[in-house]
Order: sequence, then C-alpha cells, then structure tokens
Amino acid sequence: MIQDVYDEFGDGLATPQAIKNFLAFTLSTNPGEGWSGRKPAWVLLIGDGSYDSKYNDTTVPPSNLVPTQILFKDDPSFGYYASDSILADVAGDDIVPDLVVGRISTRTDAQTNTVLQKMLDYAQNPPPGTWRRHSVFIADRGKNYDVAEAQEWVDTNNIGRSWLKIPPQTQRSMSFWFDYCGGTQGGCNTGAINLLRSDIKKAVNGTLDAGIDGASMIQYTGHGNFNVWSDDAFFAQGAGGFLDVNALVNGGKLPWLVVHNCLTGGFEDINDVTMGEDWLKRPGGGALAVFAPSGLSDAYSGPDITDKVWGDLFGPQKERILGSAVANAMNYVCGLGVTQACQNYVLLGDPTTRMVFTTIQPASLLAAVAGNAVVNLTWTASATPGVTYDVWRSEGTPLFGYAKVGSGIGATTYADTSAQNAKTYFYYVVALDAELFESRWSNFNSDCAVNGTDCVTASPVNPNPPAVPTGLTVTDPETGGKLILNWSPNGEPDFNRYTVWWGTAPGAHTFSGNANKATTFSLTGLENGRTYYVSLTASNTSGQVSGFSPEQTGIPTFVRGLRPPDFISSLKINKSGTNAVLTWAAVTTDIYGKPASIVSYEVYRGTTPNFVPGAGNRIGTPSAPTFTDPGALAFANPSYHYLVRAIDASGNVGGLGNQLPNGIDAMTTSKTPDGSGGYTLGFVWPAVTTDFDGLPLSIEHYEVYVTNHPFSRADIKNGLVPLLVSPSTASFSVTAPAASQYYSVIAVDARGNKSSF
Repeated sequence: MIQDVYDEFGDGLATPQAIKNFLAFTLSTNPGEGWSGRKPAWVLLIGDGSYDSKYNDTTVPPSNLVPTQILFKDDPSFGYYASDSILADVAGDDIVPDLVVGRISTRTDAQTNTVLQKMLDYAQNPPPGTWRRHSVFIADRGKNYDVAEAQEWVDTNNIGRSWLKIPPQTQRSMSFWFDYCGGTQGGCNTGAINLLRSDIKKAVNGTLDAGIDGASMIQYTGHGNFNVWSDDAFFAQGAGGFLDVNALVNGGKLPWLVVHNCLTGGFEDINDVTMGEDWLKRPGGGALAVFAPSGLSDAYSGPDITDKVWGDLFGPQKERILGSAVANAMNYVCGLGVTQACQNYVLLGDPTTRMVFTTIQPASLLAAVAGNAVVNLTWTASATPGVTYDVWRSEGTPLFGYAKVGSGIGATTYADTSAQNAKTYFYYVVALDAELFESRWSNFNSDCAVNGTDCVTASPVNPNPPAVPTGLTVTDPETGGKLILNWSPNGEPDFNRYTVWWGTAPGAHTFSGNANKATTFSLTGLENGRTYYVSLTASNTSGQVSGFSPEQTGIPTFVRGLRPPDFISSLKINKSGTNAVLTWAAVTTDIYGKPASIVSYEVYRGTTPNFVPGAGNRIGTPSAPTFTDPGALAFANPSYHYLVRAIDASGNVGGLGNQLPNGIDAMTTSKTPDGSGGYTLGFVWPAVTTDFDGLPLSIEHYEVYVTNHPFSRADIKNGLVPLLVSPSTASFSVTAPAASQYYSVIAVDARGNKSSF
C-alpha cells in the first residue's frame, strides 16, 4: 500500500520522493541493499494524482491518492505538468526513466474495478473480430488554418501507417483538414465538425466501415486541452455540452489510444473529466490504455514517438507488451535530450498489458552456410502450424536495405542462388500464416560487429580460378609512347578484374596494371621503337587468379607525315658472265617498323659513287628483290654504281643510298616591319643533321611549301602544294601576305631524298 511506502521511504510523508526512494531501493545493486529478488521492469500506480501535492484540494473523493511529480515550465498559458516517468528516473544522472510507469488514475473503488475488469477481460477473453487488425489515425487542422501544420499532423500519422502491412492489417485515416474540410477554411464548418465527431465514434464502436468492427489502435495528432481535441472541438468530453466519450460503446474491443497534443493525458487536473482518463475509465467501452502528454507539447516529439511505438508493435520486433513500446519511445526521446516530451508523456494503463494482435511464432536458430555462388539456409520451424516463410537479405550491412530473396517457402531450408561470390550477406526469416500476418524476425543481426549469436551472415567463395583471357591484340596508335590493348571478355558471373602484364623481354613481366572489368587498356610512357611483350591474367571476386594469356608484342611509334618504305641496306652485286645481278632483302616494313605493302622497286645506275639519281639514270622497276643489268660487266663499260629503293602501294618511296632525312619538329616565326608599311615574316627551325634512324646526314637544302589552306605531307608528295623557296640554311623570310597562309618545310639530302615530315 502507498502508506507503507511513505512510512518506509518518506519518513511518513506523502510525497513523490517517497515513491522514488522506494523504486531506487528495488533497483539497487549495492551489496546488502535493495530488493532481494528479481529487479522489476514495470511500475503500476493505482490511484489518481493531483497538481496539489500539499493536499489542499477539497474534492470528494480526493484527487491525490498516489502523488505524481509536478514539474514547472516557463509558459504563461500553462506552466506545469505531471511526470510519472521522473518517479522512475532513479539511476545515473540522465533523464531516462529506469522503469516504465503506468497509472490507473481512479478515485473510487467503482472506477478502479471498471478499469481492472476491462484489462482482465482484454487479457483473458478478448472478443474475436477484425478490430484486432484495424487502426485509426485522426489528424487536426493547423492552428489558424495553417496548411503546413495540418500536413505535419498527417505526416506524423503516416509514420505509424507505414509500419502496417496492408493486408492483413487494415487502417483508416481521418484528416480533419484534408478529408473533412476539403483543405479550405470555409470547409471547416459545423457540418464537417459533426461528421468527423460521428465518424470517430463509429470507428471506435465498429459501425463506420463494412467488415470492420472496431479498432485495436487509435492515434490522434493535433491541438487540444484537458477535455477537447482541436480548436474546433470535434471530439470532447464535458466541453460545450458534448460528452463524446460517453457514446463509446465498443465493449471489450478496446483500442490503445496514442495522442500527440496538449493535455489529453493531464490526470493531474482536480476535475475528473480529463479526456485521456475518460477513455480509460469509460465502462462498456473506451480505451484499454492512453499514452499522451500531461502538459503542453510545444516540444513536439510526435514523429519520433510514433515511429518507435508503431515500429515496435508492427515492425521487426512485433512487440506485444504495451510497456515495451512505451519504453522504447521514451528512451529514444529522453536520449535525444527532449526533456519536456521525456517527462510529460504519461501512460494511463497497465504497462504489462499484452496486446491481442494476431501473433505468429517466429522461426528460430537460423543458420547460413556459404558455398560457391550460393548460401544454404536452415532454421527451426515456427510453433504456429501451417505457416510459410519469407527469406530476407541485406548486402554489406545489417542495418538497412533488406530485400526479400525467397517467399512462400514451405520447408525450413532455402538455397539463395542469387548470392554472389565474395559478397557478405545478412539474413533473417519471417513466418507467415495463411492471412499473411507476419512473425517477428528470426534474428535481428544486432551484434554482427562482434560476431554475436544474433548475427546470421555468410560470404560465398569460388575456389576455382577464372578462365585464361583470350583474344589479346596489341595496336600502336602511332601517337608516340603508347600501345592499345584489346581482348575478349571473360564470361564468369563472379569475374572481378583483369591484370595487364608487360615488359621488354619475352616472359619478363616487369610492369603490371589493373584494367578492372574493361576489355581495353592503354600502355603509356613507353619508349618509341622498342618491342614490348604483353600478357593478361583474370581474377574473380574470391581472389582466384587465372594463368597468363598467350603473349603478344607491340612497338610504339610516333608517326608524322608519310610512312615511306624502309631503307634497303642489304644491296649486293653478283657476276653472271658479263651481267651484273643485283639482290637485296625484300622490304616488308616502313621506316617505323610497321608492316608495309611493297609493289615495286626502283634501280638507279651511275658512274660515280655520289651520283644523283634521277629519271635519266633509272634503269629498272622490278617487283621482286632482284634485278639483272645485262652486259654491265663487259670490259668496255665503266665501273657502275647502283642505288635501289622500295615503293609502297601509296606511292611512298624509301631512301636511296641512305635512310631518309629526319623531319623538322619545331619552327618559329617572327613578324617585323619592312619599312614600307608592310611586314616581313621570318621562319627559323633547327638544322637537320641526322637521318630518320638518327645517323649523321648532310642536308643539301630545304624546301618550303605554302598555300592558303591546311595541307598534309601527302599533298606535297602528290604535287598539290606549290614550292615557294629552297633555302640552303635553316631559315627563310617572305613579305607578309594579305591573307592567311600555311607553310611547311621538309629537308632534302644530296641524293634528293626528302624527309617524311
């Protein structure tokens, strides 16, 4: 009895502190102190409380039977509220209550018997029917018809609605502003008010919607006070002559009423007509319990509390103890430091009440064994007969992002063949009855960070390496220091990446690069003219690596201008009677070492070692790498000297007597007045001193070509660009033209060989 608590823990004084001291005693863990048995989790206070903690009220029966803690806030409209939760804040220096406190705020034995009988009947003999699966959400209009605030009320309700699985759960939304006022101030008239008032009573009594015989959960969000909801008083108790709660005749089909407004839970009022209390105390109907603020709710925590309460009841946990949902919500908002919401939400009812929602027993002992691209799951069957199972999976994290990978499973095993190798998956299983009511999760993967027993995870692994890559080709883009690789794709579903290997000797993989999943790769920073040896390996997601692909080679080049045939350096003369037989190695490449298609050769003959080849001394154009000069060795003939060059299919010619001159990479220009109002353009370039292969070479002169549009080296070869001048030094100048001109310079050696660019 409460007097015993006063005597033992309050020096006989009837104060909230005595209750708090007693609860601290029950939770004490100090040796030799505290409750000797199991520590309690719940507190039920039977008896009304009052703001008048000094016993000065004269109500009959008295309004202060079990005192509450009265807290004060600086608000001129209403500066105090009752806090039962602070009575249980007995451990530590936080504001989080350490037990869940419920109160049956009755003043007479008759009231108490009514409430206790309702609770007993609910627990022992709840009525059957669709009311058990039905929820009702009621929302107010905004203050002064504020649309944003009206939407906030609806959004809060929508959080609760989002936790319901429809079907098999059902729900009804009643937004005063959007559904009854039509979203206009004029629509919030007496007709709209009366219609919503009627619909609320019908929803509770089970006469509003066909096939729905009541509700097990009701939530109201909006404005209100001790005995009305909304500034329009569309639901009231003792205000304006309306006694709406008295019209609730729902019998044993009792909902839990959750309210996010001001004062609905204000049992500290000395009058016995507080809205929340009337729902609880209503004989023959009303509510099983009420969870609502006892003071102002300007520190609005409706969304957070809604998410926790409805999430606990209908989310993964499928919590059925009413007080557990309250505890989760209060722990959350208290942990956020929202002191007002933490302390002024009160539970009118028994926190140990078990909700009568359909409850499916869960599967248990879920286990996951990884294979090659498969995870095999097994579990112990649900105790509920006739269920099937859904398997849910999250990839990479157990915190969010679950997707259903198996549904309607009749057995207690499942092979997840959609799992990919080397990925980590987290699983849980849900049991469902024929109406699709779900059990709580088989496990929550709550302790995966420490590989706890609640964690069910698996990572498939492929023990076999992928196939050796095929189709490797190496291409020189001819832009200098670069080779382009291409190959055929591997087809393994768990393929991860290709690794490119290369070096400057066969089988010597000095360098490597990650191509990821691409089938092309660029080697850069290479040395022009050098042969590179390239191979590939493939890796799968399990870290297995294939063998090396067949090696391919490539030579990077920097091609500018023409690609003439390579120089013939193997010319030989043999004697056949008086005939001179010339032979040489067939030319198969151009000056860059790339394959070339040779259509013919040109043979020139002179009588001096340094003769200049020309049309007059060309003596043959064989297609094969041999030529016979009849009688050339006869006694009467002079000593002959020969030159041979190759000609490709594009008409490009190789060097005669030596490799072609190197080209000109840089040229600078200058512009100076000529003294007569015009300008002189000056051109300067580095003198060419080597052939294309880098060997010393003497340049006889340069040729400057010019025209009024861009042109190529091939255009010069084909005679499409006029020759301007042939300076012997690495410079020239011209009078500046009136329009834009384009210039190019090539080097010419003593044999008449011209540079390719």
